[in-house]
Amino acid sequence: MDVLLSLWRLSWFGILGGFLFVGIAEFKHVPKGGVVGHFIVALLTIVTLSWIAFFTAQSQVRTREPLIVKLLTLTGTFLAVFTLLGIYFFVIIASRLP
Repeated sequence: MDVLLSLWRLSWFGILGGFLFVGIAEFKHVPKGGVVGHFIVALLTIVTLSWIAFFTAQSQVRTREPLIVKLLTLTGTFLAVFTLLGIYFFVIIASRLP
């Protein structure tokens, strides 16, 4: 079980990298100054800052008690799901908006 948990936590970097790659690529194709462009910048900023805050909080934890590890994993999972929804927005929705 520890191996699966470690792989899941390692995949967060791939999810975040994919989000940034797709988001920046989508931003380059959207007309500047539009509502969609502003929303893409806001989404990129919020998600990136959320991950930075998460990894900063995780690095400040001194003890690795099971409850703390579960809470960090749960928080990271919620961030990963939110990031995957952002990728969905970039690929499916933002590319069809004017």
